[in-house]
Amino acid sequence: MNDSLNKYNELHLKIENIESKQIEGLDKGKKELIDKLIFICDIFDRMYQFSKDTENGKWTATLQEALEQIEHKLKKVELITFPKDDMKFNPEKHICEETEDIDGVESGIIIEVIRKGYYYKDNLLREALVKVNK
Repeated sequence: MNDSLNKYNELHLKIENIESKQIEGLDKGKKELIDKLIFICDIFDRMYQFSKDTENGKWTATLQEALEQIEHKLKKVELITFPKDDMKFNPEKHICEETEDIDGVESGIIIEVIRKGYYYKDNLLREALVKVNK
């Protein structure tokens, strides 16, 4: 369990060092608000991933439901998360953090989302960190 927590803490530090992209024409106040919303979503995502590692089904289900509700509300203001597992890796939208070789899975397919990416309207705010099949 400590290994999982250390892994998430280490990843969190890496994530903080990757800056989100600026969107032309987006005023500073909106940008700060969006950055804070993304930060809050990242915390919920890490809690969800940690609950899966600890095999606490009740917490996992509760956090999954909360994340779905949050994502639904964010979509209404055109803040969209991506990708889903089983998508093809795209270097313009994804950063490959890890690779793995899984038999029967096509090369270049995302097998795990480590950190979600975000679009605001049609503008890429932040690339997703992913694990890709070799």
